[in-house]
Amino acid sequence: MRIAVLLTAISTAIASCPTTLDLSVEIDDGTMLYYAIVPPYLCGRLEVEHEDGEGWIGLGFSGSGTMDGGWAIVGIPAEATVLKYDLFHDIATAMDTTKQTLTGTSITSSGDGLVVMEFVTLMEEDGEVPILVGENPVLFSYGGAEFGMHTHDAHPTITLETRSTEAVATDDTVATDDVENETYAPTSVAVENDDVEMEEMEVEVDEEEEEGEDGATIGMVETLLSSDGMFETQLSPDLLLRYRINVPDTTTQEICDGCTITMETVYDGEAWVGIAFSNNGQMVGSEAVIGIPDGQKVPPRKYHQYSYALSDVVPMDTAAQTLTDATVTIDDVGRTIMKFTKLMKEAGEIEISMVGEMGFLWAVGSSIELGYHQSRSPFAISLSTGLAQEIKVPNMTAWLVHGILAFVAWGVLIPFAIDSSLFRSMLPKKQGSSGSSSSKLWFNLHRTLNTTAFALFIALFSIAVAVTAKEGGDHFFNSHEKVGLIMFIITTLQVVSGIFRPRLPPPESVDEVKTTARKGWEGGHRLLGVGLLACGFWQMQDGIELYVMKYSISEENESKVVIAYWAWIGLMTATIILGLFVSTKHKGAANQQNRKEQPIDETEEVNG
Repeated sequence: MRIAVLLTAISTAIASCPTTLDLSVEIDDGTMLYYAIVPPYLCGRLEVEHEDGEGWIGLGFSGSGTMDGGWAIVGIPAEATVLKYDLFHDIATAMDTTKQTLTGTSITSSGDGLVVMEFVTLMEEDGEVPILVGENPVLFSYGGAEFGMHTHDAHPTITLETRSTEAVATDDTVATDDVENETYAPTSVAVENDDVEMEEMEVEVDEEEEEGEDGATIGMVETLLSSDGMFETQLSPDLLLRYRINVPDTTTQEICDGCTITMETVYDGEAWVGIAFSNNGQMVGSEAVIGIPDGQKVPPRKYHQYSYALSDVVPMDTAAQTLTDATVTIDDVGRTIMKFTKLMKEAGEIEISMVGEMGFLWAVGSSIELGYHQSRSPFAISLSTGLAQEIKVPNMTAWLVHGILAFVAWGVLIPFAIDSSLFRSMLPKKQGSSGSSSSKLWFNLHRTLNTTAFALFIALFSIAVAVTAKEGGDHFFNSHEKVGLIMFIITTLQVVSGIFRPRLPPPESVDEVKTTARKGWEGGHRLLGVGLLACGFWQMQDGIELYVMKYSISEENESKVVIAYWAWIGLMTATIILGLFVSTKHKGAANQQNRKEQPIDETEEVNG
């Protein structure tokens, strides 16, 4: 699937590369790189005045300026190949086929010493040094007809730009413009038609997904560049995100001290909106900027998100409220627009990084007052390349199985087990040796159903503990987890007490009665059973709400599940109430029958 996604994306990149590469950077004397950045791709043409005439040429990228850990694009005219190579010490080795993601490649020599290599490469790939908008230490070399030791090399630092200005190489750092801040947003080729405000950079069909870490799936998100230089991505059909990076002239994009990010969300509706920053794509532990257009004229603020509970989404201390230009408004057409500028590095907070993919979450409420969101989703942006990806929260199947097992155990088996006891008088009986009626059918049903339910409870409890650990969450942190732990302990005690319960008098016994211990156990057993069942009903409803919040289930689908759930629970509750009525009536009739059949002097005869 990853290869399919990559091939689809790369074919898009070829179509997006401009015919003319207007930007250029001098790599070395007689060597120029002409390029265009079409996030997440670099379209390049390397022209080399080759001293050896028609030998190989190579352009490498290294975070350290040395071959160790770097990679290179090498063109060999004699073999008509342009491939990616891993670099280690003084050795260059062609990468595996699965990593040969270059496209639009060609290598030609004019015969007069000019060798030209063309390529389109992803600016960032797993396990490779990224190509940045800004400064990049590069490795340039060329050699003879057969690929081997170079006859010439250079290790300059080049600056790749998104603007149509010439970039030059320097030995150390590149001088910045005489402006207070540089603004950076990944860009596409220039739009020549003045009537066009945006240009599509990449489109990925929804069906194309690849598997990410911990089972998460990743889908490409359409990326656009607006005419005002803001990078844009449509997070949902009714929510647009716009952003740009502001780099002070006292730093670089790699170091980015004092860098800020300006963000703007445009929601087609009237509701609170939020953008959160996360290390793992999860809401719990993330930090959010939330705008609440409730008429109080309070600007967007920064929030801690300690759990899924609304009470645990709390504003940061006043000293931490460092947002600037923060506003949230509802415009004339009913759109909620939130804007703010935030420092990318702040003490004690999640850093917004230009390196690799940065995890974000978005959420939209159902009203202008802060409450539970009606929709949400995590996503990732590579701020250095502009690649945006929608990330589906992992472990969805595991938590679904957890919920299904809980419903079968506490919504089906336990109510049926209770019913088997309450309706025992209506089950088939057999005659005892002394002529009394007895039935083990209800007891066997009661025991089997409870045992099966307890086994399922162990399984669903184990799933919850294992998945929580996998997600890096705190165990037994929220009310759902705490109640689940208490239920598990009490249920275990209930099962153990059932195994070692005080015994009943033999069915044939006429003069023996239940012991006090037996009567106490029966009362406690029933009381705990009713309490556990009530907690189970509450836990399942709470679990549905947590699942809906975690995986952004639509309100429509949530309503369908909740209605079906409570319809079933209502039915189970009705059968238990009916069973109580039948059991009470049967016991009353049995007691009256016993009094009629008992001889007047039976007590005297027994005691005598």
